[in-house]
Amino acid sequence: MKIGIVGCAGRMGRMLAAAVLETNGAELVGGTETPDSPFIGEDLGILAGAQQLGLEIG
Repeated sequence: MKIGIVGCAGRMGRMLAAAVLETNGAELVGGTETPDSPFIGEDLGILAGAQQLGLEIG
């Protein structure tokens, strides 16, 4: 199952991203933030406390 997270840079968004990365059958495919977020362009995997995934936060 492909999963994207809205509000991925917040505490809950980071926890959700980490949980998706640890779940068999789930694939983290993207994340979004507000246009003025300092996390725009950052790697979603790093933000979730994992390895770099090549998924930029948009």
